[in-house]
Amino acid sequence: GLEAVGGAGAANASASDRPDLERVRIVGATNSSPAIARARNRAKRAGLRQVVSIELGDAHTVADMAKRACDVAERLQSRRGTDYGQDKQCPCLVASNMPAGDRIQSEARAQAEAAAFVKAAAAVPAGSEYAVAGGQGVQGRFGVDAADTLRFGRGRVETQVLLFMRPPAQFAQAVVPDANGGAEHKVEVFEESSQQFADRLRKVAKERRKWARREGVTCYRVYDADLPDYSAAIDVYTGAGQAAGNTYLHIAEYAPPRSIDPDKARRRFDDILTLAPVVLGVRPDHVFSKVRCHDKGGGQYRGAGKRNYVTHVDEAGCLLEVDLAGYLDTGLFLDHRDTRAMVRKIAAGKRFLNLFAYTGSATVQVAAGGAVETVTVDLSQTYLDWAERNMEQNGFTGRAHSFERGDVMNWITDCRRSPRRFDLIFVDPPTFSNSKSMGKRTWDVQRDHVELLVGVSRLLTKEGTAVFSCNLRSFKPDMEQLGKYGVALEDITAQTIPHDFERNPRIHKCYLVKRA
Repeated sequence: GLEAVGGAGAANASASDRPDLERVRIVGATNSSPAIARARNRAKRAGLRQVVSIELGDAHTVADMAKRACDVAERLQSRRGTDYGQDKQCPCLVASNMPAGDRIQSEARAQAEAAAFVKAAAAVPAGSEYAVAGGQGVQGRFGVDAADTLRFGRGRVETQVLLFMRPPAQFAQAVVPDANGGAEHKVEVFEESSQQFADRLRKVAKERRKWARREGVTCYRVYDADLPDYSAAIDVYTGAGQAAGNTYLHIAEYAPPRSIDPDKARRRFDDILTLAPVVLGVRPDHVFSKVRCHDKGGGQYRGAGKRNYVTHVDEAGCLLEVDLAGYLDTGLFLDHRDTRAMVRKIAAGKRFLNLFAYTGSATVQVAAGGAVETVTVDLSQTYLDWAERNMEQNGFTGRAHSFERGDVMNWITDCRRSPRRFDLIFVDPPTFSNSKSMGKRTWDVQRDHVELLVGVSRLLTKEGTAVFSCNLRSFKPDMEQLGKYGVALEDITAQTIPHDFERNPRIHKCYLVKRA
């Protein structure tokens, strides 16, 4: 007999392709209810309904389903007197159809699905065979070379199928207590030291959750390279609005030093992606990851630019849009949370200007704090539109709130020639920019901050205040030059580093700016 355990598509065989149906049992597993209905309907039309069973399953249940299917088949064949040799067990074909290429929305989900396939393969009798279509990281998780590789289709619709004739290799296991108090999980990992990562993440998460509930914080950093060998930042985003009840993880891997074997670093990061959703009790498809590379002038991400994943979160009672997959950053800088709260507290009755505004989260907070006028300036129309959506969904519309596109340095020059002045200005420039919209000119915060802050100071009212922040860790303000132009700077960085970023107090620099 042949036992097939795979995705819902396994039910597409026709009766004419299976002359000995009495010796066949097909069990399909998927976590999609519509897919189950479609697969059952196709099995019925193909005349296979008596030998096909399609069930709801996920990464935690598919191995149990595979073992259960084997037991059923073995009992059936035992009644028929079939002899399978010394082990007396029914061999199987374990098959899976996984997302590949641009269909992969979440690497953590891909890792979970690959692990589930391997776990199911390990649960069936010796002598079985294994096939997987698509799938990211399956070969590495299987631990043995594929016996053959088949390709179907061509171009964008080409599908690769790996065939394994030997059972999966055994790897180390990390023991993870269930996030909701259930039975502990045994998670297969590439590195034995990943148990230390799981333990550290669990310990920090327990403290961070208590702090977040006490402070009313819904989006926060839960891990920041606490263990040097597991160098990544993990942020928790709690859904709000229509996304209420969902929890998301955003994982950014720091580029490892050249002294670290790239393959070893990749295995560790794969373990992070596998363990983090289990430790924190988050669905793998709600985990989004990027690799951060250190470039000249600051950090950049590799791995962004996949399909957008837009959701909403709450900050201090305001609904904000974030995109967890489509951009270099999510649209909300968590390390500036306390800075936004600070400008909100002093915003009542003030005219506010937000330069390098990004998605306008500071503008939203200031408007909620009672500002009588807001002006939001950025070179990117994409971010301006994003900022306007953030304002609209919080009820801040009308002529009192304007969104102006322009190169900030040129915009400041033009504004200085006008009578427009502001009581409160927030300035959060990028570390470096060479945007095509800037022409031949580039932006460097260390090189250009004096010109920027002199211009900002000239847009302030007599008693006005500007808040200047930047993320260049080596930033040093030129106090002498600023003083010559009548600009006073007060370092308030220590007051603006949130608790969840205390491990990394150099995450940003922050200053109050006034006219001397």
